[in-house]
Formats: sequence, C-alpha cells, structure tokens
Amino acid sequence: MWLWAVAMLAYAVIAAAPTRTRASQTCPCSSPALCQPISVTHAREVFGFSVSNDTSYDRYDWDQLTTVAWNEDPALMCAAHAAGARVVIDGRSANPVAVYGNRTARAAWVAEQVQHAVEAHLDGINFDLEAPILPGDPLALEYSALVAEAAAAFHAAIPGSQVSVDVPWSPYGVDDRHYDWAGLAEATDLLFVMAYDTQSQIWGRCVASANSPLALVQRGLQQWLQLGAPRSKLVLGLPWYGYKYPCVNSGFAGQHDLCELSPVPFFGAPCSDAAGQQVCFSDIAAMTSAAGGDSQGPSFKFTGTGAVGSRALSATQPGKWITEQQHSLHHQQQLEVEVEQGSGAALACHVRYDAQQESPYANCRRTSDAAGSYSHQIWFDDPASIRLKCQLATELGLRGVGVWNLDCLDYQCVDPACSHATMAMWAALQAFQASVTPAHQTPEVQHYSVFA
Repeated sequence: MWLWAVAMLAYAVIAAAPTRTRASQTCPCSSPALCQPISVTHAREVFGFSVSNDTSYDRYDWDQLTTVAWNEDPALMCAAHAAGARVVIDGRSANPVAVYGNRTARAAWVAEQVQHAVEAHLDGINFDLEAPILPGDPLALEYSALVAEAAAAFHAAIPGSQVSVDVPWSPYGVDDRHYDWAGLAEATDLLFVMAYDTQSQIWGRCVASANSPLALVQRGLQQWLQLGAPRSKLVLGLPWYGYKYPCVNSGFAGQHDLCELSPVPFFGAPCSDAAGQQVCFSDIAAMTSAAGGDSQGPSFKFTGTGAVGSRALSATQPGKWITEQQHSLHHQQQLEVEVEQGSGAALACHVRYDAQQESPYANCRRTSDAAGSYSHQIWFDDPASIRLKCQLATELGLRGVGVWNLDCLDYQCVDPACSHATMAMWAALQAFQASVTPAHQTPEVQHYSVFA
C-alpha cells in the first residue's frame, strides 16, 4: 500500500510538471544541451556544498566534483553540467510541523520542489534536517516518508536525478537526533555523513579539541555500516573549516597546550563547540604562521583575502542547529574579532599537530598577551588530515567524499603560498579512490525497532 501511494504521488508529479526534456524554460547556458539533466552515474562521488554567489566557479576542481548542493546560480549550473556534475537544490524549506505529518501538504511540497528543479534545470534535492527527535516521536517516520516520496517524484520527473540526506557523524543520538535511519538509507540515493562538529556535545572536561578527529570519524562510519547503511550510498563529509576558541585560562603557556572553554550547554551536554567560532580554512591559513621551533606541524605563511571564508560561513551549515544563547555568544565573539582586527591586534598563531587526533591546531596570541602565553586556540583540518580521512573512505569502500563547504577556500588570492594552499586542499581529495568492485559485501538495510 505504501509503495502504491508513492508510485501514485510520482505519477501525479509527472502529470503536473513537465520533465526536463519537455521543459519550455529558456536555457541560460551557451548551449541548450547544458540544460539537460545529468544522467551518468559516477562511481566516485565528490559532493560539495556551495553557499556563495561571489565565487569564481571556474576555480572549483571540476575534474573531481560530481555534485554541488544548495547554490542555484544559473552560472554554476552551466559550469557544473559542462563538467558532467549535478546541481541539487536545498530541501530545508519543508516545515516539519506543517508538512511532514500531513500527506496532502507533503505531496504539494514535493510537487513544488520538483517543478522548481525542472524550471531551473537542476538535478535533484538535498535534505538536511537536524532538529532533535526523541525516540518514539512520529516525526522520525514522517521525515523518512517525505524523503521517500521526494525520491520517487524526482526520479520519475527528472531522469538521473539524485536525492541525498545529510546525517550526523554517528547514528546514535548525536544532538538528540533519533531518526529512522534505516528508512532514510533505503529511500535516498546518498547519505552525506557529516564527519565534523564532533565536539557539539562535550561530556568530559570543557577544553578545545579536534573538530573531526580521525579515530572518531572511523568509529562513526563503522557504526553506520553496522546498522546496514550501504557502502554504495555513504559519502564521507569533510570540513574545510575549523573552530577558533577563546580560552578562559587566557595566558596559558604553549607547552601545556590546554585551552579551557567557557561552558556552553548543547542538548543536555554541559559544554560544546558553540563556545568557539567557526572559521573557514582560508581565514585560518591567513592568520597562521610558523614561529621558529615552536611550529610542530604544517604551517602557512601568507596573507589571504579572508573575505571568502567570512562570507562562506554566513549560511547555516549542516552539523549544527544554533540556539538563541549560542547566537548571542557567536555574535559577541564576532564583535571581539572585529575589534581586534580594527585595532590592528590580529592574532599571531603557531601551528602544531596532535598525533592522537590526527589534527592540526594552533595556539594564538594577541600583541597584548605576555610573551610565551596564548589567549586563543584554533582546531582545523588541513590537506594532510583531509588526506587521511579520504584514505579511510577508500579503505571502507565508500561511495564518495564531500566537503562543507566549497567556498571556504580562497580562490582570489595572488600570493603563491595562498594559491598553493587552496590547490592542496583540492588535491587531498584525490586520496579517495572509489572501488569499482567494492571489497566488502554490502549488507541489506534492516529496519530496527529502536528506530520506530
């Protein structure tokens, strides 16, 4: 009965909206052929979120990218299609209360999204619900039903279209997200595993640490596989950003490397990464420099524009729902950054490397700080740490890798070191090699009672 209902919904959408090949909208590209849907199936998926219309899209690595999400700029669509890459719309507009539990509202919303994608010559939809859902809440099954209905409708109306769902680094209650993971895995084409913001709930000592530690990323992926998520659908999401933390033990000595945080609760945890500020890789690299023998890891010596990163994190990112309290904290910290920059008291940072977490970090000081002491700490990912996680994705036989977000690199700088850093982040993704014949048998997706 359920499958029949989904099939009827798909038929209704086809009747209501023209397919891409019948679309009468004017094609904005140089050739009408570029407005046709991408039908090829990429064995190696490289999935990226684009959130800025000011980026020079030709600087993206189109030799690698296969899917770009959220940015509906026609210029981006033309560039992507010319490279054989899909562009998928943002599916966050569905109101969970008004749409998810109402079949009529769901059908109307799905039809609207399909029609919009057809008219804009786009190739699918990406879902990113991150609200807390407690065990037993019907919203979990309603969400997976919406995704299933959307998948059926998109696949019927747009040949080769792709439907993806963003999921947390672990399926076990991260930020109180108890979703119908089995239903979502069955309904969607791709599961984008957001292997970052792993410090969103800190239950132990309130100190700064890695945003995407390798061992925790591996544990999360193994948990997804143990639950039956197909390897052929899993995309490992990687961060092209980090966190800058103001340390309450301001003046901590570099040899101690322990940045204590102001406790900011998040979904029951007494401490979280909301005590910090998200910063793009381009901005981190611009403020980071080697300092004699103090630097133990990769370092960057250049002055980037900084504008790309600041703009690129202006959108709400997958991985965190920001509360009013956290908004206030982020705003306060942003004002502090602006004051520091305005007075010329920019942070001077010394890069180190945490071998246990396989992550670079930086101890940072202001000009007003005492010699040998630091007031801030930045945890981030660089080409080396990204490469390790891409190798992990290869070893596990996953479908692909992806990044939040593509605009966190500086594509406008002219300094050779800056340009090299941007190219190195893209090159790190090449460490992921898709398995033509996966080395592991993909288990069947099972519906576990814990998800009901």
